[in-house]
Amino acid sequence: MKTSSLALGAAALSLFAALPATAQMPRVVSPVHFGFVLEGAAEFGGDEVARVYYENDSSDSVDAGRGLGAALGFYVQPAAEWSVRATVGYKYESTRASNADIYLDRVPVDVIATWHFPNGVRLGAGGAWHTGIKFHGDDIAPNVKFDDAFGVSLEAGWRWFVARYTSMDYKDEFGNKYDADSYGLHLVWEF
Repeated sequence: MKTSSLALGAAALSLFAALPATAQMPRVVSPVHFGFVLEGAAEFGGDEVARVYYENDSSDSVDAGRGLGAALGFYVQPAAEWSVRATVGYKYESTRASNADIYLDRVPVDVIATWHFPNGVRLGAGGAWHTGIKFHGDDIAPNVKFDDAFGVSLEAGWRWFVARYTSMDYKDEFGNKYDADSYGLHLVWEF
């Protein structure tokens, strides 16, 4: 009885070994991951939209690409190597005037595809849409609305730290164009 079991086991092993390599091991498919994204940003660049002059002979500018931002969204990661995230946020740029609230704000919507390397390095590219763009002059300068703007973003980073460049132009309600290109540091937390 033991000899026949051993003979059957040996025959099964030899048959299994004769199968092609792809048929020997079932393919393991990793599950698709979904989650949320929380993002913070400090960005610089772009043309000057307005300049404020102070009594102490100093001045400050509001630039089209500069601002602090926060965003919330979601991501999908179909494979360990790549993911796509979509966020909606708020970006704000202000002067340092103590007696006036002069600022430029907008709502950025970003969709970024990212390639993830095993060592934590990440490279990404995608589209950016800024809407609700408005300069607030606080009765010192006129309020100015801008058309929605579309652009392209490129990013490189490590884990949560991402350096991003966005190429974009703004156009105000009077037809004036502004370079709104920005570069900055983003903290991207995917959970």
